[in-house]
Amino acid sequence: MPGRRRKVDTWKLKKWYEIYAPENLFKNMKIGETLADKPEKLVGRRVEISLFELTGDYQHDQIKIIFKITDVLDSKAKTEFSKEYITNAYLKSLVRRGTSRIDAEIKAKTKDGYFLHMFGVVFTEKRVINSIKHAIRMLMKDELIKFVSNSTINDVFSQLFIKEPDTFINELRKKVDKIARMNRFEIRKVVVLGKEETQAAS
Repeated sequence: MPGRRRKVDTWKLKKWYEIYAPENLFKNMKIGETLADKPEKLVGRRVEISLFELTGDYQHDQIKIIFKITDVLDSKAKTEFSKEYITNAYLKSLVRRGTSRIDAEIKAKTKDGYFLHMFGVVFTEKRVINSIKHAIRMLMKDELIKFVSNSTINDVFSQLFIKEPDTFINELRKKVDKIARMNRFEIRKVVVLGKEETQAAS
């Protein structure tokens, strides 16, 4: 009888890879480790982490970031920003009786070529009628599109999520307050739809 084929222990073939946050956002901060038998199998894998783990600021604990692995060099996996969202529990905690919640959704491209799908939300100090909600929603959309179009993805992240500096939010508040007093503004979710490819000159 022919001899049986020896079963390969795939676990022994795997090695550890370090995962790093994007250089333009967090200066290549290490965000985790993972196992794989081939580095190319890591490309496309997603890693979720709280913003608190990146900044050390407890106020960022409710913000979750998803990075996507794009490249592996030696034992280091590089990533890019893929998605941001705030937890449902935190969002619900912002709702107050006698106030209004106004949601807006946009798609826009940053000046460094990232296509973003963004969901913003404004909470007013007092309940407002539908016509006021509509006016605030349109204003929020216009201001977000203008801001994203004139910013890099790093600018978007630092001002809308880390809020240092929070110039955009301060300017938005001034404009919303002319319609109805704003209590709070948050970015509920951001998804990176893709990145514009730079065409090489022919």
